Amino acid sequence: MPTARTITVNLESLKGHAIARWFDPSSGAYIAIPGGPIANTGTRQFTPPGKNHDGDTDWVLLLDASGRQLSQ
Repeated sequence: MPTARTITVNLESLKGHAIARWFDPSSGAYIAIPGGPIANTGTRQFTPPGKNHDGDTDWVLLLDASGRQLSQ
């Protein structure tokens, strides 16, 4: 997401429950999104956590429904 805004994601297209986190492309850091794992039903809104390491508002939303352990 190149700008800060709330997006709505259809979670029904995921294969299973997902771990959600934000990726900061300016630092390579991840920020966990609380409330997971997220069920693969319905829709959910996601809002980036504010400014990234460089003071910009671009973030990447990662939804991992693979079931494998994620590294931080």
